[in-house]
Amino acid sequence: MRLSLVFFLALQLVSPAAAKKKVLPDEVLKAQTVMILILPDRHLLTNETEVRAIQDDIEKAFEKWGRFRSVYGMSADLVIVGRRGHAEAPKLSLPPPVTLHPNTGTAMPDRNAPGMPGPSAAERQRTVDELRLEEDSFEVYRGGVDRPLEKPPLWQYKGKGALHGPKVAAVEKFRKAIDESEKQRQQKP
Repeated sequence: MRLSLVFFLALQLVSPAAAKKKVLPDEVLKAQTVMILILPDRHLLTNETEVRAIQDDIEKAFEKWGRFRSVYGMSADLVIVGRRGHAEAPKLSLPPPVTLHPNTGTAMPDRNAPGMPGPSAAERQRTVDELRLEEDSFEVYRGGVDRPLEKPPLWQYKGKGALHGPKVAAVEKFRKAIDESEKQRQQKP
């Protein structure tokens, strides 16, 4: 009895109904125009050339797709927001190494520092590089509303190199999501 119940539950988990992906809302499927925004972060804030290159790559990918017309202004049906990830290495300063006296617990001079009783200048300035990798992000918001970016995105994708042209992976993923949503809508009675 238990075995058949487990088998039945396993079938339910792998059934096509359980494997359905999220269907995009009508406002995405019926949209005709998009406004593309690139939100700069600390890395891109002063690099207008790179911001423009990201926007051009996304616009060219949409143009090649041919489904949406790119417009400027709040009259767009959808607002596309892209942000390129990056690797940055902030410097973290560490305190100098201190040796404690075993009996009193007080700091003792570093005996290894050449000619100095305390830590060497190199040790005081020692830093550690912390590498932080951020992925590119691509978010789709409802257009034609006040403050669209304050609402949750209708669809989003994050991935390393997702906004790099000429073939922008994020636009391809969005295209596949729309195609899958339309197929699922056609299958429903």
